Amino acid sequence: MYKRILFLAIVFVFTLSLGAAEYLGGETITIREIDTLDTDLFSGCRNLDVLGLVNGNIYVGCEHATVEGEVLDDVIAGCRVLTVTGKVGNNVIGFAQTIVIDGEVNGDVLAFGGVVRITERARINGNVYVGTGDFRFEGGHIGGFLKGGAGDANLEGRVEGDVELEVGDIYFGPDYFAKGGTTLKLHKRIEEYELEHIPKDLEVIVKHHDMFFKTAFFFWSLLALLIVGMVIIGLFKNFSKDYLTHAKTGLGKSIGYGVLVLILTPIAIAILAVLILTIPISLILLAAFLVLLYLSVAFAALYIGDYVLSIFRKEPNNNGLFFSMLIGVVLVSLLCHVPFIGGLFGFIIICFGMGSLVTYIWQLKHTSVSTEV
Repeated sequence: MYKRILFLAIVFVFTLSLGAAEYLGGETITIREIDTLDTDLFSGCRNLDVLGLVNGNIYVGCEHATVEGEVLDDVIAGCRVLTVTGKVGNNVIGFAQTIVIDGEVNGDVLAFGGVVRITERARINGNVYVGTGDFRFEGGHIGGFLKGGAGDANLEGRVEGDVELEVGDIYFGPDYFAKGGTTLKLHKRIEEYELEHIPKDLEVIVKHHDMFFKTAFFFWSLLALLIVGMVIIGLFKNFSKDYLTHAKTGLGKSIGYGVLVLILTPIAIAILAVLILTIPISLILLAAFLVLLYLSVAFAALYIGDYVLSIFRKEPNNNGLFFSMLIGVVLVSLLCHVPFIGGLFGFIIICFGMGSLVTYIWQLKHTSVSTEV
């Protein structure tokens, strides 16, 4: 949960100063080598390729995002694969299935994904925060500290600051060096690992976790989401059926639009609050946004449950919405507690639910207007 909050907070702070921006959508967006974009770039697409120069920030929700050129400010992405082989003038914040840093980053890197790679060509002048199932520090250079958690961690490069990681399995390469020292939180003693190279200044903390399903909060949150989901289906059964039909048409696009909504809405709220006279409107919008966040999880759970049940159904069945919601809520609750990458799953679930719900409501509005005309 803290990862999602951290992401949204950073997005909010970095975007308060936004002026003009370029909004691009479609199948594939390419900033060519000869192109220069003098504004921030907001993009919801399938593929984004930045080969040229962007004189601002990039905010993108897509399937593949590649930065081979230069971005003078931040890259903030929610996608399946994020690859940085060029130069980023400030920070890289990524939620993705796979994140590869193979270029130069002058600021910090916040990387939450299934696999996070920092290659031997990478030069990161700031700090690195990771939350991943598989972390591969294959070489390169980190100018600040390295902190976070990983299921498996392979440490090979040089870190100028200290290293603090909570890991399941660990491997140290012969060229690994942390100037500020290395502290590991492990679930077993270091003697139980077969390691060839162990840093001389290594500090190990053996940490035993209480299982999440033993906490009252886990069951309370699961039951609360289930009740909300059941009420939604009971009151809006036809809406729920039509939503499922709509959500199945574009998984990647829904996630992209969800990322943009998560970015743009706090900006709108901040602008309305600054204008003083529109503070009541900003508060109403904030309340609506928080409600939409929760509803997004519920509708995403409905989709996930329906998808899982469809694997075992021989024929389509639209009469099992309540059972789909039950299965979906349980799966969502479990996915969000997966060690190290639960935050990533939670972020993707929220983005998909947000994007699919907003686009479906927009489609209903557009259809209604067309009918009236």
